Amino acid sequence: MSQKFFALILICLLASFLLLGCGGGSGGGGSSYSSSWLATTPSPESTGASSLEIQPSSSVLAPGQAISLSILVKNSYGQPLDGVNLQLASVLGGTFEDQQGTTSKGWFSTRFTAGTKVGTEAITAIANGKTETKSVLIQASPTVSPVVQIVTSADSTLVETPITVAVSATINGAKAENANVLMSSTIPGSFGDSSGQITQGWFSTSFRPESSATGVGTITALVDGVAANASLSVVQSKKETPQLKVVVNPDAVFQEQTAAVIVTGQDSKGFPSNATVYLSASLNGTFSDVSGELKDGVYFTEFKAGKEVGSATITVISFGDASATTILSIERPEIVVKLSPSINKVKVEEKIPVSVLVTDTFSRPISSTDVYLRADLGCTCSPESGQTNEDGYLFFDLVAGDTAGTTTIRALTAGASASAQISVRPLPVSRLARSKRSVTIALSLS
Repeated sequence: MSQKFFALILICLLASFLLLGCGGGSGGGGSSYSSSWLATTPSPESTGASSLEIQPSSSVLAPGQAISLSILVKNSYGQPLDGVNLQLASVLGGTFEDQQGTTSKGWFSTRFTAGTKVGTEAITAIANGKTETKSVLIQASPTVSPVVQIVTSADSTLVETPITVAVSATINGAKAENANVLMSSTIPGSFGDSSGQITQGWFSTSFRPESSATGVGTITALVDGVAANASLSVVQSKKETPQLKVVVNPDAVFQEQTAAVIVTGQDSKGFPSNATVYLSASLNGTFSDVSGELKDGVYFTEFKAGKEVGSATITVISFGDASATTILSIERPEIVVKLSPSINKVKVEEKIPVSVLVTDTFSRPISSTDVYLRADLGCTCSPESGQTNEDGYLFFDLVAGDTAGTTTIRALTAGASASAQISVRPLPVSRLARSKRSVTIALSLS
């Protein structure tokens, strides 16, 4: 009898302890525990945006530079939210390829182009009434000398017969704009325009040798202090054989980049030709116009390189046996992979969103490239492979295993790889669960 009475008293004491420990006492001395401490699953009904993470691919930009941009939207439990409408804005006049859109697996990606103003740009994201701002620095690029090239419609001409002169200028691989041009010649003669400005990378004029000019001389173009020269032969008699000439600018590009193609020609009498020309390339690529007519002895087009790497022979042909070739080097760009987990600590069996950004060394996104994903310590990537979108991003989920420790995520694509480490924490033992086991032991004593 005394043994049963003792067990009953023990049960009552444990029940009182449970009530006080769960905050049920009137003295206010109880302790409460969060759902995460108790290892409960966050409510799937929580759809309100609690946090926005803005992730630009670069924090320092030049005016007019374009970068990739991703935004991760999560609820108050840290879960990514699908189907959330999101809108973007900037302060210094930057523009977005897609200024608004809807999240997928919590992510939204687009392209951001900096404006012309320098200073601190604020990129703002708004979703479900939640606003977040990310600052990037817009600063002027250091002064770079232009790359200048001069092309004439003919290597030789008759006295008092004008030729076309074209000048191209690029800065950091981009077409120069509003750069000052000054023309000069060692050959007696006159230019149609002896000075002017580069427009969309080009300036053109004409040169007419005087009647007394014979022999070989040099035509010079000076662009912002950088000179380019072209030789010109002035003769008294007319040439009978038609001549074509083709050059590319620049003479080396990466895969899927574009080079300008300039064709010049003169007819069999030595005058600027208006013949129709046809272009071809020995490696994969496309011309903006594969054929056209020379105007005042000059024809312009563009060639966009394909996936093949090597020396592409650009060939131009016209009527009869007239032809000319030049070499364009197509190189493989250096690939940069950036792996960005949404957080750096997870619980066992928890799922978190992760992004992969693939660009070249100029921060230009590389789309439709295969990416392979792996994780150790029993963790899995879902999916395990995929292709980047037009902004260079691939989004996936990391699902933690049931082993605590440090897992390494690896992303591999052609020519580059990246890795990131995440700490996998064990689920804490619930204090409530321990108390229930004590009650079970006490009941067994009775």
